[in-house]
Amino acid sequence: MNNLNFLIMQGSTPTIELVMPLELAEDDAAVVTIRQGDTDVLEYGLNADARSDIAGTGTLVFADDGTDRSVLLVNMSQADTLGLTVGDAELQLRIVTDEGADAFVPVVGAVGPAFRRGALTKQTEEVQAL
Repeated sequence: MNNLNFLIMQGSTPTIELVMPLELAEDDAAVVTIRQGDTDVLEYGLNADARSDIAGTGTLVFADDGTDRSVLLVNMSQADTLGLTVGDAELQLRIVTDEGADAFVPVVGAVGPAFRRGALTKQTEEVQAL
């Protein structure tokens, strides 16, 4: 696809910033769904449950500790991005407020490959007592 708005590399821990044309109340609900092909593959919820079969281990939160409720952050984990397939992807935000519900136009992006598969961890050096 052309005109990509995001690129997620497998095995990374990206934060995707979603700027909305409105501010949500603290108790309003939001769900972000990532789709590849015709299949929803990953989902995050804020004051709403993500579907259990595709729920990510990352988070969907307000930016700046909730002081600016017009910006949401999708914080993805290594496990989340390693579960994505290399290729095209779309991300869609849905919200529900006291005034009603809305679905935003999907954002077009892609997933890039990690040459080394699997989650990485930092090695710790053990100090031996003398």
